[in-house]
Amino acid sequence: MRFVYNTGLRIISHRYQYHGQSLSAKHDIKKLLPVAKKSRKYGWLKDADSMALQQACLNLDHAFQCFFDPQQKAGYPRFKSKRGKQSSYHCVGVKAGDDWIKVPKLGPIRARVHRKVEGTLK
Repeated sequence: MRFVYNTGLRIISHRYQYHGQSLSAKHDIKKLLPVAKKSRKYGWLKDADSMALQQACLNLDHAFQCFFDPQQKAGYPRFKSKRGKQSSYHCVGVKAGDDWIKVPKLGPIRARVHRKVEGTLK
């Protein structure tokens, strides 16, 4: 999710710039997600899939790993734009029946399933 990625990047940059401390997106920022979900200001994060929020933290951590790796020529991670290229996320736990599809955080959605679903749904 773009909000989690941008907020994590802002926290890490601010912490290093003003306090000289480095944080890990994988460990430190990821631990802030449950706290943010319980707060009034960011309570709307409960509506999103928790694995999507955690994946945003992992993506930010991967961006920093590429930045610090001398083998790669990646620059400092940039903030994600609403109008830029959108990344995709495959949710886990999608199920389908004869006339419905169930996606996490949503109830069953009525659908016209024309042929039998084979394989893993994502």
